[in-house]
This record gives sequence, structure tokens and C-alpha cells, in this order.
Amino acid sequence: VKVNGKVIPSEKLSSPIVVPANIPFDVEIWQEGYKREKFPLMIPPGNTITKEVALQELRGRVIVNSVPDKAEVYVGGQLKGETPASIEDFPINERITVTVKKKDFEVWSEVVELSEEKTERTLVAILQKESKKGKELLPVIASQTETPVSSDEEKTGKQKASVATGKKGKDVKKEKEVSTPTTGSGKKGSSTGSEGYFIALTKPWAKVLIDGKDTGRKTPIVPTNPIKLSAGSHKVTFVLPDGQSYNFNIKINPGEQTKLIKNFE
Repeated sequence: VKVNGKVIPSEKLSSPIVVPANIPFDVEIWQEGYKREKFPLMIPPGNTITKEVALQELRGRVIVNSVPDKAEVYVGGQLKGETPASIEDFPINERITVTVKKKDFEVWSEVVELSEEKTERTLVAILQKESKKGKELLPVIASQTETPVSSDEEKTGKQKASVATGKKGKDVKKEKEVSTPTTGSGKKGSSTGSEGYFIALTKPWAKVLIDGKDTGRKTPIVPTNPIKLSAGSHKVTFVLPDGQSYNFNIKINPGEQTKLIKNFE
């Protein structure tokens, strides 16, 4: 308990707390795992006020996305819906297993523990397809860069491309030289008269800029609601909640979906 910002020792809480009469003061009550309650009081001279406060259990939220989507989401063994899913009322300070299942794909799971400081998390499940030859990672974009775009690369019109698993610290690279399409004026993001679609999943969420312009969108950019772009090369910028930004080159093919999956945590 705090009164006007001053912590009241627990041994003094069993007796009335003396405060100046007719002067407003703030009372704050909290306990680990519960929401803080704060309210103002003012007591007339010679009066005693008894106030009961029912603390509400602190809960969090976990957002679950998957590639491919429409996968079942289980929290602690209980089915909560299909991806993309937002799990509200998630327990705080408990280690709970979140599992994602889809027919013909390997089961994905992660142990999640929220805290009072971090009451929300976004999970991205990259599902591995079952096959006779063993586990196959769902194909992701084969023309994304693993490093920020440099001015030299833009001048030469070439960049290194790679394949990423989207798992932290476990990117699998297959590098090759890929020509970056340009218009007659040398500008990026040129169109060949056709359009394609851009999908993005990141951890944590990020604002999405295309060719330096804010799209007004945040990740996840899911297959059911992609960003339509002209065919050709584009520069994608992810701006994280802490302000850090990361640039990647992508190539949009006519009528196809291009995926960019990154883990910045």
C-alpha cells in the first residue's frame, strides 16, 4: 500500500493510517499477479474511513500466427481456435505450453510465460510439412536479403538473396546473385504491368514501410489480407516498437505471394 507515493510498512496496515484532514491524497494498492488499484481520498476531521478493495487478477494476451494459417491453437491442452488467433485472458507468471497443429504438418509448440512487465507476446509458428523424405520446411521467400540494403548494392543493381527459416539464430542461407529490376529511370519498385502480393510475419510486431513509404500496416501481414505490390523489386522496412528499423530487398512476381519472415527477438 502507498499513500501519496509513500509505502506503508505491512506491520502498520492492521491499524488505521493517520493522514491530514480535508487534504486530498492518493492511495495505491497492489500485489504480485494482480492489477494495481489507485484512487483518491479525502477524510473530514475526526473521521475514519474503511474502504474494501477487491484486486483483479492480472491477465495478458498472446497472439498466435502460423504459416500456413488455419491451424488449431491449444493453450495448456485446450483448443482456443485457429490461426491467426488472439488469446485473451492469458495467465501471468505461469509457464504454459502453446501448441499449433495442422493436418499433414508437424506439431509446433512453445512454452510462454508472461509477466507484469510483459503482458503481451506474439508467436509465429513456421510449420514443417510431413513427407516421406522427412521434414520439409514450408517454402519461404527465396529472394530476401539477410542484411540491410547498402548504397553500393542499389548502385550496382545487385543484391544477395537467401532463404530463411524464420527461426531465431537458425537461418538457412542459399546465396546467389539476383538482378534488381529497374525502370528506365533506374527507380526501384518498377511494374511490369502485373501485380503480386506481399506477406510478412515478424517477432515482435513491426510497422511496414515499402520503398520508404508507410503502408499503414503492421505485422502480421497474413495471406488472407496481403499487401498488393507491382511486380519487380521493392525495399521493405520493418520498424520495431523500440524504434529500431531493418531493411530487406524483395522481388515480387506477377500473381504470386512473396513471404518475409523474421525474428528480431
